[in-house]
Amino acid sequence: MNTWGVAKKWKEMCEKGENLECINELYADNVISKEMPGIPGDVVTGKQNVWNKSKAWIDSVENIHASSISNPLVAGNFFYG
Repeated sequence: MNTWGVAKKWKEMCEKGENLECINELYADNVISKEMPGIPGDVVTGKQNVWNKSKAWIDSVENIHASSISNPLVAGNFFYG
């Protein structure tokens, strides 16, 4: 699957609320997750650690009233969504 295919699949899975499944299926073992500098856990490395971070966030949310995901921006071997 090329980068555009991965980006498209990522968007589809996230729109369905399959965020953790998306990490399992599409993320590399050496993935790096970056947040705003200076907050706890601003840089998390490794698929399992990113999965744990995402699961903790999901478990901390009581209700999601709305969400949206823009079309991914693909450039070479990278994409931003």
